Amino acid sequence: MPPAVRHRNDMKTQMIVILSILCVCSCAADDPFSAPAIELRTRLSTFERTADPDPIYEWVNTYHGEASGMHLFHTFTEWGNEHQKAMSDLLANWPADTKDRIYELLRWNAKDAGLPIEFEIPSDK
Repeated sequence: MPPAVRHRNDMKTQMIVILSILCVCSCAADDPFSAPAIELRTRLSTFERTADPDPIYEWVNTYHGEASGMHLFHTFTEWGNEHQKAMSDLLANWPADTKDRIYELLRWNAKDAGLPIEFEIPSDK
């Protein structure tokens, strides 16, 4: 193949790769499905520095829709498995008016997603 044709093919390949990356990044940035989980990760990161649980309680207790909410609890469970002591402390001090619902959603989501729960969820009783 002549060098000029090979060069055009290389440029086409590079352009396709660049456009694909831009498309994926654009879609990820505007993805309403992942937005609640991304915000939760931001709040959990802040919690790790400040130890203020209120923004987490507020965000997790907010309804984000079926699929987005499930994704949020999946993210929360994964974080809890990586930060077992912090997660157990968060759950032990969860606001009383929503704790039973949150405990149940964590258990259900972990079971549905096939995730292990490596942190302690307080007894509902």
